[in-house]
Amino acid sequence: MLPGKLISSVIFLSAAMHLEAGISYSVRYLGLDDKAVISSLSSSTQLSTLQKRPPDSFNAIRYRADADIPKIISVMRSYGYLEATVDITVEENYEDALVFVNINPGPLYTLESFSFFLYETDPSHPISCPALTLSKMGITLNKVMTAREEIEAENALLTLLSECGYPLASIEHREIVADGETKKLRVRLDVNTGPPCLFGPIEVIGSQGVKEKFFLDKLQWKQGQSYQSTLVEQTQSSLIDSGLFSSVIITHGPEIDPHKQIPIFIEVAESKHRSVNAGISYQTYYGPGVTFGWEARNIAGMGRKLSLEGDLTQRSHTGLAIYQHPNFLKKNQDYVWQAQAMHENIIPYTEVTYNLINRLERRIGKKVRMSFGGKLERLLVNASAQNGTYWLVEAPIYFAWNGSNSLLNPTQGLFFEYTGNPSLSMQGEKQIYFTNLFAVSYYLPVTENHAFSIAQKFTIGSILSKNERIIPLSKRFFGGSEEDLRGYAYQSVSPMTAHHKPIGGRSEIFYTIETRFRVSKSIGLVPFLDMGNVYKNILPSFSGKWLKSVGLGFRYFSFMGPFRLDVGFPLNKREYHDNTYRVLVSIGQSF
Repeated sequence: MLPGKLISSVIFLSAAMHLEAGISYSVRYLGLDDKAVISSLSSSTQLSTLQKRPPDSFNAIRYRADADIPKIISVMRSYGYLEATVDITVEENYEDALVFVNINPGPLYTLESFSFFLYETDPSHPISCPALTLSKMGITLNKVMTAREEIEAENALLTLLSECGYPLASIEHREIVADGETKKLRVRLDVNTGPPCLFGPIEVIGSQGVKEKFFLDKLQWKQGQSYQSTLVEQTQSSLIDSGLFSSVIITHGPEIDPHKQIPIFIEVAESKHRSVNAGISYQTYYGPGVTFGWEARNIAGMGRKLSLEGDLTQRSHTGLAIYQHPNFLKKNQDYVWQAQAMHENIIPYTEVTYNLINRLERRIGKKVRMSFGGKLERLLVNASAQNGTYWLVEAPIYFAWNGSNSLLNPTQGLFFEYTGNPSLSMQGEKQIYFTNLFAVSYYLPVTENHAFSIAQKFTIGSILSKNERIIPLSKRFFGGSEEDLRGYAYQSVSPMTAHHKPIGGRSEIFYTIETRFRVSKSIGLVPFLDMGNVYKNILPSFSGKWLKSVGLGFRYFSFMGPFRLDVGFPLNKREYHDNTYRVLVSIGQSF
């Protein structure tokens, strides 16, 4: 038997441990089927948020539950349940409790009307904002409107007014009337638009190494122009995309000057303007690799960039130097100088190339991109069906129109691009050829949330030339890449020699269709079909034999974009080049 004092100590210690641990409990919401409301209650009430910090007694649980009733009523009303009532009971067990939150939601109130009255303290200023409509504010009548949706509508109203030149607009009075008989809501807002404003002088705050002219070049507006909030957002995005700043905040002053201009403040926090990077990579055909680089992003204090890059894989070695002068001569136009040396060993050939490129890159709006320039290139082609050393003078042209909704993961819209390259071969008798490549991609969402979409791409290419001999073999068309005929050996689809060596072609045609399923937030499946071929003639054949491949892709949606793994199977397997399947790994969708 234990001594009496020891028994008392054990009892006291057990009681103390029980009190320290508290009384655990679980919560059940009854009488309500609205999952969105239950989720909000679980994230906002003390019963749920403090569940891992249980109180010391059953009475304390009851006190916590009673304190939650006003919050629960408030949440219910914010979702349109204006007549909701709540009763909470606590069922006691020996070591824990069960809390029942009994909710009688009552009827849902729907929105009957949403009106706003615009006024300005100076009646001589007529108010005009045609873009201000209920639909653009996200308002739908005769449906439930939550408190969050009402706040979002108010913010949208102020944004639309700001886009119309009224950045000083404010909501002075809000009236929400609930009709208990009709179960309808009526909302009325009184909005003081403030005076119409023009863009005024800018003041840059926080910049140390970046000159003011750089900011002026990035502005999407001119001083004296009518204020538009989208132009402010575009300027902010342009400054952030420069890589010179870790944060950019653009605000306006509280009032206008005598010229109706409102001052603009650009507050920035500069990031480091030089960086060194290194990493590892893996490409299906090229194998593992090492990448490294150095970059200076603010030469002369004007955001001009100089970068040096190196890339080593089992089949290629590349060195690249790039100088970029943004806003060269005009806004949204960059001057780029580039020098590259590369060695590449693939199925059709082994090549050593050195080139110098000067080009202008032009952006027109958000959708159009184009570039043109000059290129001097020296090629040494070996281990091919047509070896040789070449000097080329080229004038590459690029045009793209992007009407899709994303760069890395498009699910809707159209994308068109054209690449042209007139070339002059300088060795021996001078010869001219002209490479043309057209590609159209179309994305069609099948479901409203774009979790299921269909993507199609059609590509056609042609090299205009006297004959194929004047075109360096590495400049001809080859199929079997990460975008076309994915089941076939890399860059091996082309006309062949008698010894099954690819010789490339002067025309190509490819078609791809993918069905993109987003299984979850981070996982996707992409069955695909590729078809097409490469031909000796200047124009492809629409009636000849097309090679085909099918496969299944896996996508992991990360913060960098979709991580892609495709497994392709050739349906017209060639004995000398193709395996049963081919695996491809990269970042981003195939197109």
